[in-house]
This record gives sequence, C-alpha cells and structure tokens, in this order.
Amino acid sequence: MAGAILLPSSDDCVAQRRKLAFAGIVSIAFALTAKGEMAGDPDVLIAGLPKSTRDGAGLDAAIDAAIFETFESLPRAKRRDADFVCGAVERAVRNTVDALWGKKPMVHVLIVEV
Repeated sequence: MAGAILLPSSDDCVAQRRKLAFAGIVSIAFALTAKGEMAGDPDVLIAGLPKSTRDGAGLDAAIDAAIFETFESLPRAKRRDADFVCGAVERAVRNTVDALWGKKPMVHVLIVEV
C-alpha cells in the first residue's frame, strides 16, 4: 500500500524519504546539566546504516567516539549551550559516517537540559 495521501514528487517529504532510504538516519539523545556536563551516556539509534566499517570495526563505536570526542573538545562555556552542542555533535557524526561509509545520513540530536 502506498499510503492514504498522494503527494507531488516535489514535496519536501518525498525528498526526505529518498535521503533516508539512501543514507539512513542516526538519532542521538542525551541530557545536559547546567554545568555543561553529560548526565549519563547518550542513547544512539541507527537505522539504514551498515553495522561495521570496511575494516570490520563497528560503526556504532565510531559514532560513539565522535559524540564523546566532539563534546569533550568543546570549551566549557559552549557545552552549556544546547543548540551549539547539538550542531557540533550533528556535524561530527555526519562527517564520521561519511568518512567511513561514503554517505551522509540524516542525524538528529535531542538534548534535554536538566
């Protein structure tokens, strides 16, 4: 079944679905304290990406490393800015996957301030 709504091929929704089908999606959620620290580990969900890199390393481990390395590299003042952290983590994960797989997935980062 194609769905209950017929959309023109120029609709933004159609372009997003093509990108999802081609490059997958990475969703990341974590809590950020008022002091600019992560409260616990990030929750990462990956869909439509391979499980391992060409050399057999886990892609999820590379994504985790990109998240932590990016976060730790930010100045303390910037870590308190959820929007800044969100953008930095999103770019880092997208670039990491691109470097390892050759495709740039959609990356969504959700930060809850606690």
